[in-house]
Amino acid sequence: MYTLVPRHVREDLRWMADIGTRLVSLAVLEQDFRAAGENIDLVCEQAHRAGQQVVAVPSR
Repeated sequence: MYTLVPRHVREDLRWMADIGTRLVSLAVLEQDFRAAGENIDLVCEQAHRAGQQVVAVPSR
């Protein structure tokens, strides 16, 4: 979650939507909500634009 290229996120999520993906699952550590919040927001925003739902799954 710490190093993302926004264009790659947009392109990947569009590709995923085109093949029928409707749910995106993010594996996140508790610290990600503080340290990578902007990137989580980016993924969520782009997924929603592509018509996808996002869920966060605790990762350890």
